[in-house]
Amino acid sequence: MHSDVPHLFQLMNLAQRVLGAFMIAVTEAYGSEEGELAADDWLNELAATDELPDLTTRDWRRITIAAAARLANRLTGPRTPQPHETAHCVQG
Repeated sequence: MHSDVPHLFQLMNLAQRVLGAFMIAVTEAYGSEEGELAADDWLNELAATDELPDLTTRDWRRITIAAAARLANRLTGPRTPQPHETAHCVQG
C-alpha cells in the first residue's frame, strides 16, 4: 500500500495542474461562471474514466477534450449535422 502513495500523490498533482490550466483558460475566455462549470465537467469526466490510476498523457487529453466539448455544447447548443456532412452515409 505504501508503494502506491507516491504514485497517487503524483497523479493528484498532475490532475491539479491539468484541471487548473483548463479552468484558467476557460475563465479568461468566458468568465468565472463558465470556468467553474467547465471544472465540474472536467472532474466528472475524470471520475468516469476507467483508467485510474494508470492515466497516460492521452487520457488527460481525452478528459480535457470531453470537458471542452461539454463547454462548447453549453455555449452554442447541440450541433446538428449539415446535409453535406451526412451525405457519405448509406441509408439501409
